[in-house]
Amino acid sequence: MRNALTHLRNQFWKGGLNMPTENQGRGSIHYALELYLDEKSNIVVAFTPAKLHTMIHNGIAWSNMHILGHILDPLGMSFHSLQESHVLFEPWPERMFLLGDVRLCHFSRDNTAVAQGLVRHYVRELDPARVIITALHRGPGPFRVEEPFEWQRGEELFSRLVKIAA
Repeated sequence: MRNALTHLRNQFWKGGLNMPTENQGRGSIHYALELYLDEKSNIVVAFTPAKLHTMIHNGIAWSNMHILGHILDPLGMSFHSLQESHVLFEPWPERMFLLGDVRLCHFSRDNTAVAQGLVRHYVRELDPARVIITALHRGPGPFRVEEPFEWQRGEELFSRLVKIAA
């Protein structure tokens, strides 16, 4: 037992373990996205299944999350199962619209900042005219849904995401 505790302590001091936070081991953060595209948006990526898949995969690789599997529907839906939940985009080209889900559990660490980073990455890559973002907090205690907010192209997104994650 003493050797195991010494190992954990050494890993902690080397930065190998994440410091516990308020959310670690407690539920998940789920960002539901409604992305409205226009002629300035990256519609080639949004509505080409292989390119949408690559965009999602690149965001996940950037975030250091671990992909367990993925489904690429020939009509465009791309679902990636992660070690701590999932990322999903469902395109509606006839309406110039995408639905997106970024959901990360807080099992091994607080993944709120990672989820926010993924949302920012996907919004930057797709360049929608506007996005409606709803944050859902799940886990021990009451299910909590934040008031959706609308983001328009040209506005700063990060500070808005931080406010709804609190």
